[in-house]
Amino acid sequence: MLVRFNMAIFLILFATRAPAHEERHRSPHEAEVKKQNALDNEKEIFNKINFIYEKDVKAIFKIKCMTCHGSSAIKYPFYYNWPIARQIIDSDTKEAKEHINMDNGLPFGGHGAPVEDLEAIVKSAREGSMPPLRYKIMHWGSGLTDEETKVIINWAENSLKLFKK
Repeated sequence: MLVRFNMAIFLILFATRAPAHEERHRSPHEAEVKKQNALDNEKEIFNKINFIYEKDVKAIFKIKCMTCHGSSAIKYPFYYNWPIARQIIDSDTKEAKEHINMDNGLPFGGHGAPVEDLEAIVKSAREGSMPPLRYKIMHWGSGLTDEETKVIINWAENSLKLFKK
């Protein structure tokens, strides 16, 4: 009787653990298919986000942000070659690009993940913290207008929703 009881317990434990064990050991092909599906899904998300980015947002970023957060076609101010000014500008643009480099659309270059970049963009647009005050003082009109702010926040929030589906 005790042998049957122990055998029943063993079978119950084994039967309940077997599916979990099989789930952990997929074939390399199954794992690759799952990985490829995830990459395809991510690529589709980036395509949707970049379509709106190209259509509505890139022009704003090109005028308002890429002087520091991009490397293409930088027009330096007349005082760039003054002593000290060049060092400050070079340092600021280097730091800006390390955070977000907007040259190639999303995913942006820099140290953040795409979701982090989008969250930072929403926060900066809402707070009006970009460009920094010292830049705004030297470049009047460089801040975002209310309409530009709405466009950017709308794009970034909708993009975040795509990642969180």
